[in-house]
Amino acid sequence: MEQKAYTLQDRAKGFGTFLYGHKAIAAIALLYLIMLFYSFGNTTSFFSSYSQTLIFQKSTVNIIVACGVTFAVMVHSIDLSIGGMLALSGVLVIKFMEVMPAWLAIICTIAIGMLVGAVNGFFIVHQKLEGFIVTLGMGVLLKGVALQLTNAHPISADLSFNDLAMGNHLVFGLAKIPNMVIIMLLIVLIFSLILRYTQFGRNIYAIGGDYGVAEYAGVPAVRQKWMAFILSAGLTTVAGIVNSSYLCAGNANYGDMTAMIVNCAVVVGGTSMAGGVGGVWQSAIGVLFFSALEITLQNLVPNAYIIQLIQGFVIVAILFLDSYDNKRKREQV
Repeated sequence: MEQKAYTLQDRAKGFGTFLYGHKAIAAIALLYLIMLFYSFGNTTSFFSSYSQTLIFQKSTVNIIVACGVTFAVMVHSIDLSIGGMLALSGVLVIKFMEVMPAWLAIICTIAIGMLVGAVNGFFIVHQKLEGFIVTLGMGVLLKGVALQLTNAHPISADLSFNDLAMGNHLVFGLAKIPNMVIIMLLIVLIFSLILRYTQFGRNIYAIGGDYGVAEYAGVPAVRQKWMAFILSAGLTTVAGIVNSSYLCAGNANYGDMTAMIVNCAVVVGGTSMAGGVGGVWQSAIGVLFFSALEITLQNLVPNAYIIQLIQGFVIVAILFLDSYDNKRKREQV
């Protein structure tokens, strides 16, 4: 009997280790569980075109942001400036389009976003300040600039700007997919390949694993970590442009919850806050999980405050599990 109890305990421990080590798989399993709950009290199927459109509309912008944040988290840091950057970039591109062609406005906006990332990198990498404080302060600063530019009021864009996000294209002759989804899929594909198959990607893993060892091994750790923050801000700027195109408007209040949701979604997908572990496509799965969770809760729970309570509980639980996983791994070394 004692031997059997030990075996069951050992199996349970092994299953827990599997889930902790394969967070993306766990996120997919939870996503399917949410699909099941979605069907209760709802006449619309989770797999209907309407439901899928809602999820992708809620996910596309955050997935683009998450692709960049993944690099910042993987080098054992964090980027909380993404909410302010998302709002400001959406405002800037509309302001720029008033005085220059749309393509030039987009380039100028992305350049400013990358400059913000370089400033974050300077303070965090060169001055060795805490990433949490630097990026949190930068996010507040960026939102303040957006509020000043808009006088705290939404600004509208030309209707033709909406085509950037909502123009449709046939894919393999099967279905029309909005441009914003195609842009998102291309970004996920490109940066997954960069992270997996390039020297830069391998360096990101090495820096997150152990910064000192990576530097001793000849990895240009300072430059590569700096690039991680430039990528994070640059992709967030792209997301802000896409978001403003989708809404055909800019607003300083866009992105208030983005930093919290995206960073937690990245962890759900399997990118650890301890650094050195994760990937872009896993982060995309984490964002899809949060989007599906929000839509399901809106169908099941009529009270918006209870929805926020449940989301907060999920976020705290995720951070606790990630912390516990990192602690368990350190104890095994």
